[in-house]
Amino acid sequence: MKLVKKLAMGVAIAPFAFAMAPFANAQDANADTAVSKEEMTEVVVTGNIRFRDRQPVENPTLVYDTEYFQRFEPVSVGEMLKRVPGVTFTSDMLEYDGVSMRGLPPGYTTILINGRKAAGGEKDRSFFVDRIPSELVDRIEII
Repeated sequence: MKLVKKLAMGVAIAPFAFAMAPFANAQDANADTAVSKEEMTEVVVTGNIRFRDRQPVENPTLVYDTEYFQRFEPVSVGEMLKRVPGVTFTSDMLEYDGVSMRGLPPGYTTILINGRKAAGGEKDRSFFVDRIPSELVDRIEII
């Protein structure tokens, strides 16, 4: 019903739009007016690059030590990582699996234990971080 009203309104207004078209012509150029042309010799554009929030280090590292986690009293590394900003899990009901960092899928997150890759049993390299007790962890570094 609304579409029919809009179409009827458009059909009613269309003749007026076509009737006004001859009055909308461009102004004709007079032969009397002299056009002056000035040639520019050179144009120089300069600019500066400003970087915001640049860090001087190659890979900024966030370090969370045991003092940060003491108030939460975690039992496993999964409970520790749950308190770190930017870290989410695929499932945190019984086991903390599928660690995601900064919105990337779990396959892009690598878990290192003492600088070595943790062997995950899944094809996407996911690792169950709740199998490591929190008492064995001195610090968590996010690179």
